[in-house]
Amino acid sequence: MKRFRAYRPGMSFCLAGALSVFAFTASATAATCPQWVAKAVSVQGSVLAQRTGEEQPLPAKRNDTFCPGDKIRVEEGGRAVLLLSNETFLRLDQNTTIRFYEPEKERNFLLDLLDGAAYFISRTPKGFKCTTPYMNAGVEGTEFLLAVAGGRTFLSVFEGTVLAENAFGALRLAGGQSAVAEEGKPPVVRIVARPRDAVHWTLYYPPILPPGPPETPPGIPGAWQPRVSRLLAVGRVDEAGEEIAEVLEKAPGDSTALALQSVIAVAQNDKEKSQALARKAVETDPRSASARIALSYAQQAGFDLTGARASVEEAVSLEPGNALAWARLSELRMSSGNLDEALEAANRAASLDPGLARTQTVLGFARLAQVHLKDSREAFEKAIVLDPADPLPRLGLGLARIREGDLAGGRTEIEIAASLAPTIH
Repeated sequence: MKRFRAYRPGMSFCLAGALSVFAFTASATAATCPQWVAKAVSVQGSVLAQRTGEEQPLPAKRNDTFCPGDKIRVEEGGRAVLLLSNETFLRLDQNTTIRFYEPEKERNFLLDLLDGAAYFISRTPKGFKCTTPYMNAGVEGTEFLLAVAGGRTFLSVFEGTVLAENAFGALRLAGGQSAVAEEGKPPVVRIVARPRDAVHWTLYYPPILPPGPPETPPGIPGAWQPRVSRLLAVGRVDEAGEEIAEVLEKAPGDSTALALQSVIAVAQNDKEKSQALARKAVETDPRSASARIALSYAQQAGFDLTGARASVEEAVSLEPGNALAWARLSELRMSSGNLDEALEAANRAASLDPGLARTQTVLGFARLAQVHLKDSREAFEKAIVLDPADPLPRLGLGLARIREGDLAGGRTEIEIAASLAPTIH
């Protein structure tokens, strides 16, 4: 069985097993080398690429390709998703730097994680080697996190098995286990109660607040709502949570703060907490459409689609000009098979705010359900430009392309959607 391997003087990991979801075929774009080694799938915030032979790094964009020797830096407040040429998806946290190298004889891919955090998801195991300052990772498999910070390298394996080794020792890890290695010391098992908490920065937190200046009660930090929305849009859930907590300290009954906490709980798969927070948000401000939208997400997560639709119907009744509420209503109408009414709501959402990714996404799905393939694809492509981190327009675009007969392109988009929506247990 082939393995992928990460190497640097220090430590290595070997993962076994694979996620068998979809066969994946990538189509290369123009590159400055005979074969690109990575392609940008999603870029948020400041992401810089230092090309081989160039003196200054330049901003990276979605669909950019990279060659051996190129270095990528994700700055504060950013994140990125790359598709590697060995069919692995690589998610990069803020303050992360990686460099690609020419592959070795027995390993068809080699990269160096210089600092920060990298989350790897592979559907088809291929030879892979990833180096870090304190241990090297040789991998056969599927899903794991590597993080370099504070003079150590941390590994958490979510799927597969791992051989962690350096010059001072080695140990084998199973899925759900973690290890850490410091300079001059062997890797050791690290007990982590909730290992997937370390990848909460990869999650997608659906928007519930309309754009524009919010109303801020006296004594509450000004413009906190759009600031928290921006933090959640790039996965900075800890920073967003701190700001929400500060608001609730000063205004314990702030409905918007409670609604945002509910959405965070939904994304992190805490169904009971999400429903309790959303219901409290509605009780605190029964006229808040955002609270009703949050409640609809919590109810849907608990498989109460009837309740979710009722909550959103109340939201559009309270705020007929709220594009997000109409988009959410379209989603829930589609889930119950009301396709004509779903298209009507989607058109209303897009007419109210065509510059929102969510309105274009639901318009794409509503058109797809009516087999308007060209129109649906155009809407999904607009949504991807507006919000490259949202997995839903990627899924929709994949389905549309498959319906048009482009099986390879459709599978590619569905694989990207899966990489943008990691499972939280």
